[in-house]
Amino acid sequence: MSNNICFKFLGNMARNLGYRVCIDIEQCISIEEALYRVLNRYGVSVQVEDLAYIFKDSVINRDDNVCNYLGGEISIVRVVQGGVFR
Repeated sequence: MSNNICFKFLGNMARNLGYRVCIDIEQCISIEEALYRVLNRYGVSVQVEDLAYIFKDSVINRDDNVCNYLGGEISIVRVVQGGVFR
């Protein structure tokens, strides 16, 4: 089993971070913490509460343990509350 996790960024986040970013995982932490490390590395500021985390077509909780998804890819999309993109 691989010791990395990949984040696939969708929408505007892909423009800032690239389409896919993989990181090595040395300890089991939350998905939120792993993603925060990626965002911090690229100097991107975003409220993690505004993000949806998707794994194999299912929304997952940001507090889930990243070790449950090692070797996989979690899609990240920014969610707009109560609005429509125009």
